[in-house]
Amino acid sequence: MTTLKLNNIKCASCVEHVESELSKFDKNVNVNFATKKVSLDIKDTNIKDIEKILSSIGYPVNHNDENFDEDKSKKTLIYVSIFGILILYISMIDMVFPALLPEMIQSEINPIINISTQVVLTMFILALTFSIYLAGFKNLFSGHPSMYSLISLGTSSALAYSFFGYYNILMGNMSYVGNIYFETVAIILVLVVVGAYIEEKMRHQTSRAIEKLLDMKPKEALMLIGSKEVSVPVGKLLIGDTIIVKAGMSIPADGEVIDGFSVIDESMITGESIGVEKTIGDKVVSSSINQNGVLKIKVLKLDKDSTINQIIDMVQQASSQKAKMSRLADIFSKYFVWSVIGVSLFAFIVWYFIVGSSFAFSLYILIAILVIACPCAIGLAAPVSIMVALGYATKKHILVKNVQSLEMMSKIDSIVLDKTGTITKGSPVVVETISKDTTHKDIDIQAISSSLANKSTHPLSQAIVKSANSENFLEVENFKETQGKGISGIINNKMYHLGNKKLFEQNKININTENSYKTGMSYILFGDDSGLISIIYIQDEVKETSYEAILQIQHQGINVYMMSGDTKEISLNIASDVNIKKENVFSNVLPQEKAELIQELLNKGKKVAFVGDGINDSIALSTANIGFAIGAGSDIAIESSDIVLTRSSLLDIISAIKIGKKTIANIKQNLFFAVIYNLIGIIIASGLLYPFFGILLSPMIAALAMSLSSISVLSNALRLKVSLSREPLAIQKVL
Repeated sequence: MTTLKLNNIKCASCVEHVESELSKFDKNVNVNFATKKVSLDIKDTNIKDIEKILSSIGYPVNHNDENFDEDKSKKTLIYVSIFGILILYISMIDMVFPALLPEMIQSEINPIINISTQVVLTMFILALTFSIYLAGFKNLFSGHPSMYSLISLGTSSALAYSFFGYYNILMGNMSYVGNIYFETVAIILVLVVVGAYIEEKMRHQTSRAIEKLLDMKPKEALMLIGSKEVSVPVGKLLIGDTIIVKAGMSIPADGEVIDGFSVIDESMITGESIGVEKTIGDKVVSSSINQNGVLKIKVLKLDKDSTINQIIDMVQQASSQKAKMSRLADIFSKYFVWSVIGVSLFAFIVWYFIVGSSFAFSLYILIAILVIACPCAIGLAAPVSIMVALGYATKKHILVKNVQSLEMMSKIDSIVLDKTGTITKGSPVVVETISKDTTHKDIDIQAISSSLANKSTHPLSQAIVKSANSENFLEVENFKETQGKGISGIINNKMYHLGNKKLFEQNKININTENSYKTGMSYILFGDDSGLISIIYIQDEVKETSYEAILQIQHQGINVYMMSGDTKEISLNIASDVNIKKENVFSNVLPQEKAELIQELLNKGKKVAFVGDGINDSIALSTANIGFAIGAGSDIAIESSDIVLTRSSLLDIISAIKIGKKTIANIKQNLFFAVIYNLIGIIIASGLLYPFFGILLSPMIAALAMSLSSISVLSNALRLKVSLSREPLAIQKVL
């Protein structure tokens, strides 16, 4: 995928123009109005050819690394403002307080010098804003008029008439002195430049979240070459290289610790503020911070494949995609500009030929209509809100992989949760040990059972080992593991068994435990050749946040379901702990059955989100309207999902839903402001209120209103960030 930054992307019709021209190379070409970037797959096409095509249609590629050259824009703003103030002073003061002007440039005394001064100042402004005309007319002649086309048409009409009047004044016809629009053209262009500068600054502000992610990436790494530490660019690191990371440094690449011990701050990835201990054999991720100690790390991933790069790519890809409403805005803007041109010409014809108004008055109407219409406000309505939302979500460790998910999140009415690793921690623990043989002490039972379990890698065996909290295990002889049944071994010259009933039946040991087991829990039997010694109950612990999160989801009016491959008893027990209705629990579910059950919900018209973390969840994640992957889950689950919760907390689902709802509401507000503004503005500018109320819109006021419309949309989008920041998205504790 190739991404190019473009100049002159000023409105949604520009977006449609570029996409239309490049669709012959890539049908899925996508232009992001907010970032002015085009993304397309052109593996078999010379990039230079693409750049030539873009330049020929008026959208040259911007090779500058900066999205917004503030210094250059500020200089242009200052110069046009100075010239604009001068021409306004000369033209307006001359009409109101002519005594404040030197006699030589007063229109009543020296009209030629007065008008000539205005011409010179206007030419300076035209020179500084020539790019507006270049882009505007190029877009118009290519059949894809833009906002700049409207500005160019309106001001060019005023200029043409003004130069005609200027010629007549030079020829001695002073009746044109009051019908010159040089100052109108100048001020319109000044206001366009001012509005564009403010818009660019605000637009740049919406993309800062992605820039902050880029800033987090280390640029250099200390590479170990022989016995020397050499500083090299991170992009030069290869898989297998050895790097040194000292205290306080960011880890430059994903890798594995091969020497040293330290505490790593991984909050940038996981959101957890507590440092994680790392020693030999532990994996580390790029951009996390080494808090103390020195680590020697073997590089496992290239920079382009690193965790932080995957996050950045995910956010950038999502921000470059279009919401449904954004695409509708593009289509609307395509026809909107032509409609405005048609309305302006129609209004001119009506006022001049039908009503009988003067040519100057009719031209005044035409210019006002062309200038006040603002397709850029419509085009900005969705992209800037989406960028703000994606940036905020990323900051909250919610990675949105496609923008369609933002829209769908506001419609979700059902959430299906996988049990293991999603509701629960995914690591079983011993919750209770019940002794069945009083001749054995509890401490002996624990020591013997954990020593036997330590010889096995089975998750349930490892839970017993962890519960012992000991590194001193007894010696085990004649160890034997029987698949699907359990393990046996001799400790202190005595044979012990750890497993299920089948193991004891196989060894012809009578355990006599009918109707004595607790329901809803996994258990392991421990005994010797003479009989049962104890029952060890093991359960997958529920995450601390699961109950609170599920309760909050239900308070949103969303039905919560649970799926598990575990038994019905165990599944219902977990569901009871987290307040999920038993009729919403599906147990003994195979991977393909998860997807089938979700499809059943979809067939009933429900909008379904699925949350999972394992390889066996990948089909279900792809089937649901939205797939949430737990960040600690498998790569396949993350790849199959739409949204990744890097903190592995269900509370972040509530945050994601609220972000989606607020974003869609913000986009609708923006579209409403933009459409209503244009509708009211064009009605006033066309002079429909003039016969009844004497209200007529000055082209200069129209230019100001046009700039303010875009600024108001951007301001409302930035308000979304404030709104999200002020309201706690997920309540951490339910009282």
